[in-house]
Amino acid sequence: MGHTCSQFFVGTDTDRWYVQPLKKESHCSTVLQDFSRNVGLPLFVKSDCAQSEIGEKWTEHCRDHCIGMLTSEPGHPWQNPAKKRIGTLGNMVTANMRETGMPMQCHNWMQLWCVDVHNVLSSKNLGYQNPLCCSTGYATDISKFRFYPWEPIWYYIPSAKAPHDNLKKARWLGFAHTAGDEMTYYIRTEKEPGEGRSTILIQSLIKTRRKKIGTQDEHCTWTMNQT
Repeated sequence: MGHTCSQFFVGTDTDRWYVQPLKKESHCSTVLQDFSRNVGLPLFVKSDCAQSEIGEKWTEHCRDHCIGMLTSEPGHPWQNPAKKRIGTLGNMVTANMRETGMPMQCHNWMQLWCVDVHNVLSSKNLGYQNPLCCSTGYATDISKFRFYPWEPIWYYIPSAKAPHDNLKKARWLGFAHTAGDEMTYYIRTEKEPGEGRSTILIQSLIKTRRKKIGTQDEHCTWTMNQT
């Protein structure tokens, strides 16, 4: 929460997207470090002339890891391949937030999900491969895409004892890439009035909470993964 901007990377050969929401634009250099850890060291990075992308910390990281630095010509933003993709990502986020009803304060989660979706979609320009496969060399498993952002879900409380309910309401936010296995997710709890504030949790034992047509029963078949 509280994110005001994002740092966005695009692979020039693979079209793989990487985005990280930020609270301050001055934090861009830390995103470059995270990108280097999570994706790999690029041969070069090309940016516009934003001070945060040519500043001391950014330059120091590139120098330490022998990453070439290129910039587009001032006043010629189309020379940066990422510019067009930023517009595409923005349209994806807007359309999906409208469709799912996700609140504006959670837009950063929708941004992350849209990037994850793009990276597993095949492209004619990539020989009908997807960006993630072209980037890593491994076949892509899309079975984890079983929920959508802000989908109503139940999550399991293993410590609950009868007669207390061991299922609690929440909303699905996105993939927990650095925790558990591929089917581990971020969720936001839904509190009843008087129960306090909602919190963000990492869970793998969850199931959808869509109501059955013509009934008041919200429970349905489990779709979960136990770790």
